[in-house]
Amino acid sequence: MESIREFIQENKTYKSYCISYKYDSILNDIYQYVSDGDDYILFADDANRIDHFNQLIAYYQSKQFGKLKILITARDYAYSDLYLNCPAELTEVIKLKKLSDNQLIDIVKGEPFGITNPNYQDVITRISDGNPRLAVMLSRLAVEKQDIAVLSDVSNLFETYFNTFIKDQKELANPINIKSLGVISFFNAINIRNKERLLEILKNFDIPYEDFLEAVQKLNSFEVVGINYDYVKISEQNLSTFFFYLAFIKNKQLSFGTLLTHYYADYMSRFSDCIIPANNTFGSEKVMDVVLPDLKKHFDTIYDDSERSYKFLSIFWFYLRSETLEYLYNEINTYSEHESINTKRMILEKNQHYLARTRHWNCLESFMLDALN
Repeated sequence: MESIREFIQENKTYKSYCISYKYDSILNDIYQYVSDGDDYILFADDANRIDHFNQLIAYYQSKQFGKLKILITARDYAYSDLYLNCPAELTEVIKLKKLSDNQLIDIVKGEPFGITNPNYQDVITRISDGNPRLAVMLSRLAVEKQDIAVLSDVSNLFETYFNTFIKDQKELANPINIKSLGVISFFNAINIRNKERLLEILKNFDIPYEDFLEAVQKLNSFEVVGINYDYVKISEQNLSTFFFYLAFIKNKQLSFGTLLTHYYADYMSRFSDCIIPANNTFGSEKVMDVVLPDLKKHFDTIYDDSERSYKFLSIFWFYLRSETLEYLYNEINTYSEHESINTKRMILEKNQHYLARTRHWNCLESFMLDALN
């Protein structure tokens, strides 16, 4: 919108309009406000949500007099479908990347925040993850409280951020919405047309099928989730982390134990993708208090299986430190009793070192890096 404003300042013949209501015919509005023979810029954000997008394209191709520019935006998942509906010879694509850490730091240290402390800057850029709106909200909180500790649990700030998407703030308190978002956040994307698979997932978390579909449609209208090729996905990664934390950790509306029992074997990487960001963003103690009993219980069932224990502890060593060190101790003793040890000399050079690496070393290294941090 700022680019449009600057363009109009330099090109006085142009007028601009924004298409905001996306669920009805737009031709009547176009004919009411756009006069043939004049120059216009029409802007449509999230154009894939315009039910009658083809009407806009048809009008563009039929305009006889005057100049018409149409600027549209679309999220990555909707880009391909939208592009196919645009006249290729007349379409120019500009791909926008999320803001870099340096760009966010420029915002944070500029007016009105003036945050120059690199420790604050690091926390704000990590949590906001390229999102300028979150960076601004975090900066305001940091300036208001003058305490970096307030950034260790920003769940309330995320609730405020979520409410910027919707007018009715009661939706955040609606259990079916939060439970649905929690499930979607863990699986990253869910095929809502694969009814058999969906029913199985929803049954494990006591979510009625029809209620879930209704929640998805409502959340889609809020632009909190997006639907593409029958897959529903939360629109922003940092929001996905928040809803996982809200549903499984803070509100405990979904059972982490159930998640672990049914989906750990097939979705190990998703546990890392969900737990670690939640841990870093909302506080390790809050996460640990909820997940630790279930982690201990699950580990007890695989304790005698070395391979499965290693994979499990590689992900959850931070919460199961004693169990991880005990596992490594037993594994090292097993090597010394039953196998000849191939000792390799450590070579130390200037600013470099070499050490024969094993998976057990990788596990130990996690402790070392955590201590250094």
